[in-house]
Amino acid sequence: LASEFVFSLTQHGEAFGRVPFEAMFAETKTIAPTVGAAPELIIDMKTGVLSDPLNKDEVLHKALYILDNPEESNKILKCGQTHFKELLSPKNVIHHVEKIYFSIL
Repeated sequence: LASEFVFSLTQHGEAFGRVPFEAMFAETKTIAPTVGAAPELIIDMKTGVLSDPLNKDEVLHKALYILDNPEESNKILKCGQTHFKELLSPKNVIHHVEKIYFSIL
């Protein structure tokens, strides 16, 4: 909670998108990469903030947006928390696992 937001901008992304998920639930806004799992979990500027980690102008633009628009970025944070809770709910996870198993059968 010592930071206004977190940069999670690895060049190759994360396999599970843990940094944005953990940051959101610590009430910290995050700029996540457009690679790895983050784009599967985050809808840019609706449930989180995504940026191409190699595009410094885009990263700067998104960081300034968060700093200059605290009310809107807090709204995005809250939507992200709701979105992650739905995505990771036991009912939803079970549904996706079943879907994978049934596609194999």
